[in-house]
Order: sequence, then structure tokens, then C-alpha cells
Amino acid sequence: MSNLVHLVREIEPYIIKVPAVSRIKSSFLDKVDFHPNEKQLLEIINLSLNKETLESVIDAVENKKPLSSIKPESAESNLYLAKILREEVQKQFSEGYRPLVELISNAIDSKPKNYDGIHTVKVNFSNNYFEVYDNGIGMDLRKILDTLIIPFSSDKEALDNLGRFGVGFFSDLQYCLKNPKESKVILRTGNGNNVYELKIHSNGKNVEDLVIGIKKLNGKAKGTTVKVSGIDIEKSEVEKYLSKYLEFFDPRRSIISVNGKHVNLNQAHSPAYKEYFLPVELEYKKDKIVQDVRVSIDVLDQEKGSIQFYSQGIFVQESKLNFGRICVDMPSSVDLVEGRDELKKNRNYYLCSKEALNILIKYGMDKSDNLLALMAL
Repeated sequence: MSNLVHLVREIEPYIIKVPAVSRIKSSFLDKVDFHPNEKQLLEIINLSLNKETLESVIDAVENKKPLSSIKPESAESNLYLAKILREEVQKQFSEGYRPLVELISNAIDSKPKNYDGIHTVKVNFSNNYFEVYDNGIGMDLRKILDTLIIPFSSDKEALDNLGRFGVGFFSDLQYCLKNPKESKVILRTGNGNNVYELKIHSNGKNVEDLVIGIKKLNGKAKGTTVKVSGIDIEKSEVEKYLSKYLEFFDPRRSIISVNGKHVNLNQAHSPAYKEYFLPVELEYKKDKIVQDVRVSIDVLDQEKGSIQFYSQGIFVQESKLNFGRICVDMPSSVDLVEGRDELKKNRNYYLCSKEALNILIKYGMDKSDNLLALMAL
């Protein structure tokens, strides 16, 4: 215990100047689309899984040629693809607003590796739309087709990114199925050289009814904008929901702004608040690694409290306490179940939990003369 306590690092105050984020906008001519270049989403997925037809789709989009003449070599796999798509779109999350958090997670993951600047994610929403944009690396057309729209496909490194299952973007298509012909998911992305737009909507309530349009826009830009429109959400409920999921996210990784308010920056705490980082030796793919467990403890003058578990700063689950609030942020090597609502109880989980308990003991020792702290513990 004594050796471990010496490793605890308390977080120091810091000031961050948040840069502006400009969403990717299309020109007037881009918005006027007299000949929609659309196909059934299942068919585009089928085409993108084949090397030759993938090249044909890329050529058509780059040169603004129709997609209608490009056919998959076989439609036999469509039944299997439809089954997978149903799993991704309709069965991932039990909470209706959870797919919106996935869009924010994807925007956070767009931060370039070894990036020294302030990475920002901006969220705007009202009662009928939800929009997320970032100043990240963006995507080229090939990545859109062979990674983004391929079910359970992801090129993200689990130790560095929030997303790891390749289902985040697809989960938002459930809004299209709930409100056919009204709801749309529109993605615009640029990698500094070109800008592309995806527009997905549905003609019915089944995944077979999902339709995708892909086109190249004029100009150059960097970053990604995703907008879900034609949806019915309760603004105050979503604000509380996003605050719950994102308020503990480390602002040194990304600053998250929701309707103009920075939800993970400059949070108010009681004078008894303490935040710790504790390095723990863990395992990842049979290798030994060291990652931090982040623990915050706040003694609030209230009757009911909670212990909340996070994964890389994103809320996962909580248990009620009689008093006080404890936040335990697990590092990326502690796995989540696919639904993101539970941490896997493996060796890394128990090692991190043990060290989090050591931090609580240290806090109690430091605050032994504070009655509220002792009540909480």
C-alpha cells in the first residue's frame, strides 16, 4: 500500500484556450442535386466488399458518374449482410439517445495521432436535429467505402481510440428506420484535399429500405460534420444525458462543446474535491503495459450519492451510495461489452479496481479530520 501511494499523481489546474471549429459546408451548387446518385445501402456495402466493384464505385463518385450501372457480382450475400446490418442498426443500445454519444466518440477519435494542438468537438442540436463537427483528420473516399460503411469494420487501435467495434455510425441509422422518408443522416468529411458527402435515408422500417447517396463536393476542407435530421428529441433530456456521459471526459484529450457550453471543462466542485491518476501495470495482447486509472472523489452535502464507472472518460454504469460521489475512469485496456453499458470483469478490471480502492483509502487518510469525507467513505 505505502509503495503504491507514492505513485499517485494529483491533477494540477490548467487553462485551455479553445479554438473555433468550422463545420464543412457545401456550396449552393452542391446542395442542388437534380440527379441523386443513390443506391440501396446493402448493395453499396456489397460492392465495397469486392475489390473490383469498389474501384468502380470510387471511379464513379470521383468523376461524378452514375452508380446505377454498377452491379455486384452476386446478390447472394445480401441476406447475410441484412442480418448483420440489423444487429448494428437496431440492436446495439437499449438507450434511445446512446447513438448520439457514438457520434461524439467518433469525432473525438478523429484527433490525429501525436497531435499537439487543442482538439475540439462541437455539438449543436434542437428538438428535430443533432449535429456534431470536429477539426480532425477527416476521411478520403476509400476509407468511407471500405471502412466506415462496412459492418463491424474498424481501423481504430483499441489502446488509442474510444471506438473499437465499428458500430458507432451505423447505430444512428435507427433514426431513419423509426421515421422513414423524414429522418436523414448526412456526413460531410474532408481530409484537406477533397470533400465528400454521404446522405442516408430510408423508404421503410427495415434495413433493406435504407438508401445511400455519395457525392464529391466542390472545394477543400479538413474535418467531419455529421447531422441527424428529422428526429424527435427532447432538448432538455439530451442536455442532461450528454452531460452525464461526457462531463468527466479529460479535456486535454478533446474539448466538447454542446450548444455553446463546454461540458467537460471547468466543472464546479466542492472544496473537498480531489482527483488522482494512478499508473497500473496491465496486459494487452500478452504484453505488459502501464496505463493510468483516474479517480475523482467529491464530498457533496447531499443525502444520496453515487460511484460512477467510466471508460476513457465516457460514462458506462453507476451504483448508488449513501453519500458523496466517486468517479472511476478505466483505461482503454479494460474492455467493454459491445453494448458499451458494462465493463468486462477480467484481470485488468480487477487490477484497476484494486488500485482505485487504494486511492480511496489514501483520500480517507488525507481527510481523516473531515467528518463529511469519512461519512462518504
